[in-house]
Amino acid sequence: RIESRNEVFPLPVYGRFEARMKIPFDDGIWPALWMLPVNNTYGPWPRSGELDIMENIGYKPKSTSSCVHWGNGLGKKHIYEDESFVLSDGTLLNETFH
Repeated sequence: RIESRNEVFPLPVYGRFEARMKIPFDDGIWPALWMLPVNNTYGPWPRSGELDIMENIGYKPKSTSSCVHWGNGLGKKHIYEDESFVLSDGTLLNETFH
């Protein structure tokens, strides 16, 4: 876990993040790369938003998804938009860095 709200890893104002990951797979794990706001300006999660850049359900080694969460509802009542991606070349996410 990298927390960007401290002096060890300061939050950049501009720029981009880049990550290359070899993702483990197994039942019961959920590897992910996501971002939450530093300040909950609009209230607690999910009101101030969450950006799931990459999520993998551990028992699906060929697929990954991204999602944006927001809205006033808590739990399953919040609003979200997601998209899945499946590797079509036969590569598994745990075999190489992507």
